[in-house]
Amino acid sequence: ADELEARVKPVETQADVVILGGGPAGITAGIYCAQAKLKTVLVDVGLGGGNLAITHQVSNFPGFPQPQPGYLLADQMLQQAKNAGALPRLAAEVTRCNLAEHWVELDGIETVRAKRVVVATGSSPRVIGVVGEREYKGRGISYCATCDAKYYEGKHVVVIGGGNSAAEESLFIAKFASRITMVHQLEALTAHKSVQEQVLHHPKIEVLFRTEPREFLARNGRTVDGVRLHDLGACRKNPKAQAARLRPVRPLPDAAVFAGRVGPSSVRNGRPWDGCAGWRGVWRRLGHPGWGPTWPRGGV
Repeated sequence: ADELEARVKPVETQADVVILGGGPAGITAGIYCAQAKLKTVLVDVGLGGGNLAITHQVSNFPGFPQPQPGYLLADQMLQQAKNAGALPRLAAEVTRCNLAEHWVELDGIETVRAKRVVVATGSSPRVIGVVGEREYKGRGISYCATCDAKYYEGKHVVVIGGGNSAAEESLFIAKFASRITMVHQLEALTAHKSVQEQVLHHPKIEVLFRTEPREFLARNGRTVDGVRLHDLGACRKNPKAQAARLRPVRPLPDAAVFAGRVGPSSVRNGRPWDGCAGWRGVWRRLGHPGWGPTWPRGGV
């Protein structure tokens, strides 16, 4: 291993744009830039696609009348970016970066210097560390009611949490599910009072207070069909029979590598990086008057 490491020589790549993040926003930015004849390096810590790649089915993507597997859409997006001329760096870790000077170091080997940097690192769901959560992610465990509630038609859904997100998404899921059990570790909901009243008076929703999930069960060996709960007042081993489970919580931004250099106030002021891609649009701030009127500034 030491001998192989000694043979690896540092490399430096010059580009017009380097995009950090290979999810839908980053890939879309890559397509725009590459089609504008800009040398574009697309960096992703995984194999491209972001959370889309681990989504079971996507039924609201324009142009596809039938639901599509998330991994397939992600692969097609990445292929489109490659065809446009983007240069992907997949399974690459950003070991160092200097957004003010427009360079990033990948895997401690390649340094990419660019005229512009687009940050599209996205976010990840907040996991709770319960047994089975990682194993069954995307197989009965979901983090987005808007995305997946339609698949829970006539099923029993367990929602973990008692804040605004959990309460509001429980009400949304109630349009589809036959029954909803909210599991909350406190003695009262923490959502807004108006939302609490709707939840507590909804005929489909039951709330279990002072209760925590301890294990997600898949007795069929494929998808989640139960949750083992723990009563904080007394040990309760109660596998809740269900066909799906959803845990709505605010995601964590994947921005640890920037060590506080990326934030909303700095985005608005345009320092010290050039662009931020995400759910608000591919471009937050990118471009320079000297690049000409054809520079793509619009979002998608």
